[in-house]
Amino acid sequence: MYQETVRQAQNLILIVDAQQRVAYLNPWGEQQLGLSPGTALHLSINELFTSQGISWPVPSRAGWEQMIARPGDHDPIVSRHRASDGSLCWLSWTASEWTDAGGQRVGTIVLGTDVTHYHHDGAAGFQEAHDTARRLPPEGKESWYRTLFENTGTAMVILEEDLTIHSFNAEFVRLTGIPAEELQQKRIFRELVRDEDFDRLVAYHKLRCQESGQAPTEYEGQIVTRQGEQKLVALKVDIIPDTHLTIASLLDISRRQHAENAYRESQQRLKRLLDNMPGMAYSIEADDHKTISMVSQGALAFTGFDAETLVGRKFEDHFDNDIHPEDAENVREAVAAALDTGQPFESVFRLRMASGDYKWVRNRGVGVYDDQGELLRLEGLVTDIDASKQAELELNKENQRLRSSIKDRFRFGRILGRSAPMQQVYEMILRAAAAHANVIIYGESGTGKELVSRAIHDLSDRREQAFVPVNCGAIPESLLESEFFGYKKGAFTGADRDKSGFLDLAHGGTLFLDEVGEIGPAMQVKLLRAIEGGGYTPVGGKQTRKTDIRIVAATNRDTLQMVRDGQMREDFYYRVHIIPVHLPPLRDRRSDIPLLVEHFLLSYGDEGRRLYPLSGHVMEQLTRYHWPGNVRELQNVLHRYVTLGRLVLEDVGGGASKQNTGATVAVPPGSGDRLVDAVGRFEKEFLLGQLQEQRWHVSRTAAALGVNRRTLQRKMKRYGLY
Repeated sequence: MYQETVRQAQNLILIVDAQQRVAYLNPWGEQQLGLSPGTALHLSINELFTSQGISWPVPSRAGWEQMIARPGDHDPIVSRHRASDGSLCWLSWTASEWTDAGGQRVGTIVLGTDVTHYHHDGAAGFQEAHDTARRLPPEGKESWYRTLFENTGTAMVILEEDLTIHSFNAEFVRLTGIPAEELQQKRIFRELVRDEDFDRLVAYHKLRCQESGQAPTEYEGQIVTRQGEQKLVALKVDIIPDTHLTIASLLDISRRQHAENAYRESQQRLKRLLDNMPGMAYSIEADDHKTISMVSQGALAFTGFDAETLVGRKFEDHFDNDIHPEDAENVREAVAAALDTGQPFESVFRLRMASGDYKWVRNRGVGVYDDQGELLRLEGLVTDIDASKQAELELNKENQRLRSSIKDRFRFGRILGRSAPMQQVYEMILRAAAAHANVIIYGESGTGKELVSRAIHDLSDRREQAFVPVNCGAIPESLLESEFFGYKKGAFTGADRDKSGFLDLAHGGTLFLDEVGEIGPAMQVKLLRAIEGGGYTPVGGKQTRKTDIRIVAATNRDTLQMVRDGQMREDFYYRVHIIPVHLPPLRDRRSDIPLLVEHFLLSYGDEGRRLYPLSGHVMEQLTRYHWPGNVRELQNVLHRYVTLGRLVLEDVGGGASKQNTGATVAVPPGSGDRLVDAVGRFEKEFLLGQLQEQRWHVSRTAAALGVNRRTLQRKMKRYGLY
């Protein structure tokens, strides 16, 4: 409230902290001592006065230390120093306690008044000034105070015991607008003060005159000028020691009060605006701890944190606890770079909410500086961009995956195929991997449903976590619950230890439910509850567990028809049937068969490479065949071909045309094989038959063939017959 008084005062005002270091020196004091603004801060008292060449007469140096130690209980002391223009200046010093809001002393306020005109040069004058200030009789002290208030920049008046005017200074004349001749009419002071303020002044004066009485020395009131203008003034009133005279200083704070009121109203409007804005406005002080000094009420709806719990926190704690570790350094660098250039800053990062989850936010702010360019605080606004950022990230991930796979579209991980149907499958895999929803894969047996499910997992955000495949059709219905949810020791006979279920094992990852159509309606209910976040309880357990899993299901059945027939619950269907992926049977992508044949033959090592490429006659038979077992059947046929040297196409389902059913495709002469290759293939098949007839007894087989045992072993090794 009195900052303007201090800044404009024509006195040296010095604030010293508990360690006797300079905490504040007003502009007049800096000018008087020839110091640049701010250079005195944090200097010790000894450093300040030594650097300025201030001289102390004995015993003034000791008196100074006593005055600092016991402010208010010591007479003024006097010192002299050389001003910036070289002239000799005299200062009279007084001190008072500097207390905090709780009344505890935290330092000392020192007032230095220029009394140069009162003293003559030389040591004698120096000592005289000190002695005069210390030993003045009452009438002398009155004159001494008169010297002080005549030369201060504040309006001052001395009042008699009956509160009539004793004397005044030029600033008082200027403030009231009343000529000095009229002010000398002692009773006129009563006319300057409003009734209620005068009554208060009288009451305080009576208290002040009582030896044990206490009255405030600083308060606000109003005076009426000669022009009839009411001015709000800050009064500082005290008794002149050893007299009945009252000295009062008056500072016109009307304009400042209007400005403060306007500023306060502006701040309230701004606060209402900020509190109702979406997001969180903040202010961070530029102190050592970067203290958060203001947070708008929007923080509660935005982050779940009450604004009051954030105010007062260290901003570094905010970095350590609330900003995602991967983003914190980037945020620091963005703010530091902007402040170095004096520019606004902006950054996008993940901020932890009260729930523990992270949201993407945008932070825009600016540094606030004083007249000297020193940073005072940071002010900014944090807004929620989580939805748009997530959409952007999803799109980026999908585009990256599309770009990375476009170079080699005949292969997608472990999946092979360049046909149009397989290109559509690849697109669906990418989209499913970029999303978080559950997936169901439809396809006949042998089309590669598990390969597709693994590809989705490996390309998703869960790729670092477990992929748990479950063949639902292979688990007896009575064991489904214990297998999925696990069990506790002693839950049933044979449960000699705790066992984790599939949901535990897949936590954070992907649970692949192969042949999901084999799960009965009763188990579907329990699985549905766990999938939807309701949790599950291990068999024999009491505590509900929750899991974070993504379901990728697979089936060769028509699930919609199962819902109509009552074999699958409708709610379970809608939970797993979110992103459907349809795999084509091999007969619908015959152009991929040569690619698959090449892959499988080369995967069988030297034996397979020796048989590749196949003759045109054999490849034609493979391409024309309808492949009821799909890719799995093709792999089986080729494996048998590498082992036995002949292709056998068997339709175990009986759905093929007669010309294809049970066909044996022999490799005819002249099909491109050399004689040595044909002989080798025959020899291998012949030896295999003999070994099977002798139940793989090597010695008996060698005797039956009429060859040496080592010769037979060498040939077996050549053809891989072990």
